Formats: sequence, C-alpha cells, structure tokens
Amino acid sequence: MTSIGVSPITSTAVTGFSLSLDATNLFASSGQITGQVRAPDYAAPTPSNLTTAVGNMETAYTDAAGRSNPDFTELGAGEIGGLTLAPGLPTRSGSMKRRVVA
Repeated sequence: MTSIGVSPITSTAVTGFSLSLDATNLFASSGQITGQVRAPDYAAPTPSNLTTAVGNMETAYTDAAGRSNPDFTELGAGEIGGLTLAPGLPTRSGSMKRRVVA
C-alpha cells in the first residue's frame, strides 16, 4: 500500500488525485493511490501524526547527513525492491533502484 501525506500545507495542495474524504475525516482516498492521503486539515489525530512523521524525517535526515561512512555498500547490487533494510546509511557506487510490484 502506498500512502502520501502533506504537512504543514493543507489537503488543497494535493491536486490531480480526485480525493474523496472518508466518513471519519481522518484521510482521503483516490483511485490513483492504493493507500490513504493524509493532511493536517483532516480530523485528529491526523495532524499530530503528521507532525510526528515530519519530526522523524528531520531526525533521520540529520542523522544520515552527519555520517561520514556508510553502514552498508553495494546493497542488492543496486536493486533494493522487496528487501527489508536494517537501520543505517546505505551507499552504492552506481545507481539504486526500487522495483515496485503491482
């Protein structure tokens, strides 16, 4: 399932997806997205959950940016789709691809 979220901008910024708000007002759905769309103007606890997610993303970025040496190299020969990755900073000398299976 692929879900998307926006924050701090409201759901009006999510365009081109024909969103339908669910009955609880916690999330919206769309025929173009297999998961849920979350935005801070939806019902609680969605705004708080998005604030936590943004904070977690910032923490992860700061941690990764501060590392000088990777924890893993040449993971999956560049094909990381379907792998469960341990926490850490991966790197590869070439490109990395994530294969999406529909």
